[in-house]
Amino acid sequence: MTNSTELPEDTQRPKTLAAVAQLALGLGSFYDWIREFLDSFYNEQDPHRRAAMLAQAPLELAEPTENAYIAGVAEHLALRYELPVPTWYTHHCVF
Repeated sequence: MTNSTELPEDTQRPKTLAAVAQLALGLGSFYDWIREFLDSFYNEQDPHRRAAMLAQAPLELAEPTENAYIAGVAEHLALRYELPVPTWYTHHCVF
């Protein structure tokens, strides 16, 4: 990524936290992908779609802080928007 606001030409904003992890593993820039995901999440108004954006377990990342961050984002968004808390977040490699 050339800067934190541009995506590679052939890449869309991640629609799931699992996609964030996959993109971070393949392209780096974890925090850029989290920001892009949050834009997608906040723009989505349907609660069922929002829940689906959190549901799939992400791949384990190399940095423990990134794993904790992604799990914390999932828990926070679920609680804040009264969505089901994903079951994977307590089993994710950080806890």
